[in-house]
Amino acid sequence: MPRFCARFALWFAFALLVCAPTSLHISSLLIGSEEIDVWNHAWGYWYVADALSKGYFPLKTLLVGAPEGGTLYYIDSLGAFVASPITLLFGPAVAYNLTLLTRIALSALAAQYLCEELSKPGIHSWIAGVAYASTPFLLCELANGISEVCATQWIAWTMWALARVLKRGTLKDWMILGVLQGITTTATFYYGLTSALLIVPAVVFSLIKRFIKGAQFSRQFLIAPLSALVGLAVLLPHGWAFWESIHSDDRLVLRDTTLNDQLLRHNAVDPAIFITPGHYQSVDLLEQYGEPFIHTAYLRWSVILLVLLTITRGHRGWFFLGVLSLTFGMGSYLWVDGGWFLINDQMLSLPFDWLRQVLPQIAITHPLRLSIAAQAIFAALSGVGILHIKRLLNPSFQIHTVWIFTILIAAEGLFGSSAKWPLPAASAEIPKLYEQSDTRAVLDLPAEVGTTMKTSRYFWMQTKHQSPIPYTPDVRVGSARDFLLFKNFIGGDGISEDPRELSSKLQKHLKRSYGLIVLHGELDSEMAKRYEEIFTPLLGPPVKEDLLSYWVLPKWDRQQKNQLVSQKDLSPCEDVPRNLSKMGQISSEASKPLFNELLSCSSQTAKACMMQGLKEDTSTAEALLCAKVLRKEPQSNDIEVLIHLLRRNEQVVRMEVIQAIKKRQLSPDHRQRLERFYREERIPDLKRQLQGFIPPSAPK
Repeated sequence: MPRFCARFALWFAFALLVCAPTSLHISSLLIGSEEIDVWNHAWGYWYVADALSKGYFPLKTLLVGAPEGGTLYYIDSLGAFVASPITLLFGPAVAYNLTLLTRIALSALAAQYLCEELSKPGIHSWIAGVAYASTPFLLCELANGISEVCATQWIAWTMWALARVLKRGTLKDWMILGVLQGITTTATFYYGLTSALLIVPAVVFSLIKRFIKGAQFSRQFLIAPLSALVGLAVLLPHGWAFWESIHSDDRLVLRDTTLNDQLLRHNAVDPAIFITPGHYQSVDLLEQYGEPFIHTAYLRWSVILLVLLTITRGHRGWFFLGVLSLTFGMGSYLWVDGGWFLINDQMLSLPFDWLRQVLPQIAITHPLRLSIAAQAIFAALSGVGILHIKRLLNPSFQIHTVWIFTILIAAEGLFGSSAKWPLPAASAEIPKLYEQSDTRAVLDLPAEVGTTMKTSRYFWMQTKHQSPIPYTPDVRVGSARDFLLFKNFIGGDGISEDPRELSSKLQKHLKRSYGLIVLHGELDSEMAKRYEEIFTPLLGPPVKEDLLSYWVLPKWDRQQKNQLVSQKDLSPCEDVPRNLSKMGQISSEASKPLFNELLSCSSQTAKACMMQGLKEDTSTAEALLCAKVLRKEPQSNDIEVLIHLLRRNEQVVRMEVIQAIKKRQLSPDHRQRLERFYREERIPDLKRQLQGFIPPSAPK
């Protein structure tokens, strides 16, 4: 244990360097870019700790999705649970940053132990730790602020346990493997799935070898299922909570299990991402989608060359496991140089697609994360490669060699990849004005700023005011759950934010439901000005504080309560957006009456579909209804919505969409996009229908 603690202390110091200078200001800054995911991930540490301090499991909440709230499982719950004492004592910023620093340190330590398990203790194992703690994959995810994906230590510890099982296979080794597999899956399903996909073939091959040699086959064969049961037992509490959060009728995050064309392209992985240095991206998300995410799995040539040296001497089985992880990490179909690799006009299916078909109800939409095991394995093998080099050198040159490779590997990760260093940071400071909130909800506006996630900071503000907010974790004007109010903020195209004057009914609703309204001019000054023009006649001039404008609303007179209209009292056609979303939260049988009623008011429903139809989490029932009403009630520029719906997997939806598109005037660009659908279509009936959009001169 003293040796473990000493090593951890050194690796924690290394983590401080990796995250410098933010690591020197852990109470006032957050590790991660303010434009992306850091806000709602850091918020989750407060959300979990707050629930635990009040004596309940953080699953049902009224704090998010006001006024009704719902079921919400925080995706990095394991980290938030462990850090909850720190959160309660020092605040969520300190807890969040310390968790990330600890994860970097433990990742390095795990890779070091894995390297020693594959070789022997020695200075060469420190190379493995440096390689894994500075991998471009981890650096990019730290910048993206996706904290659960930064829990890379667990996959490395699980591979370490697997190495012990394959080498010795004691009962203790098997139990440790089960526990670590359960923890890895709890930390993030992607990593648990990755480790399971590698453990199974490794164990099966090991059992076959033992059977042939007659070496404790029966004992190992009986212990293996027990290890799996231990893993399931560890996973059970959080696994149940996660399952409940995606199947509950009042879930606040809707996860689409279909894999449409846009999502496939958005998360496509070019094999070149593993070996191409510099700022290479499989898909440039900023250029193509306006999203400033940066993802990479660059292995670094300084590591690759050491791995190649290692497998000339042995460890080919571990190399195969690493390659298997990379194969799963390439996604459902082979993507090369910005497009699908086609054979006879058909996309080439990869093992990840076969996996999706086995697990159709699990929304595994980020395949690159499945390559993480390769990062851990290759980091460990690079350390073994240094050991082989050391044996060829004069002892006086060995320490210099280790230092040279340490600098090369770390420098290639920090400066030779897509990762940005120093890592970006976001301010954890929250304006004091939020202390003026009461038990009513807080309304932060504007609801969105382009395609960035800047408005997710409204979740972080909640860690101070602790009042409900109308938004769900994907803060957008269309994802807010106060449908009565926000339908007044959505433009006629059903997509853009376009606030309008409030009716008398909405004015009463606003005053009753919200105690504090804050306009963020620092995010979008023009949109903030438009909201100010709407609210000032109703609430008077706002208080100005730098680029912020806000109103503290007086307590609502309870005698006027009966004059208000509850959202629950409205008919489906009076509150189409809310009821359209509701269809995705109830069973198909129960949604039929609602489906028919919304279909009867197709004019209003078509307008709502202009927004709903573009959402990634749209249910099958919503998509089919939108296709039908848009076929019946064409809207301005609805061709974009229809083409988006055409990317779905459900044949009945796509057929309805094709019939609607037939009534539209198509531009050359639209025909070109439809031609791509035609070439990638596999269902004969749909392919024949799509053929009508293809110009006669185009090759069929």
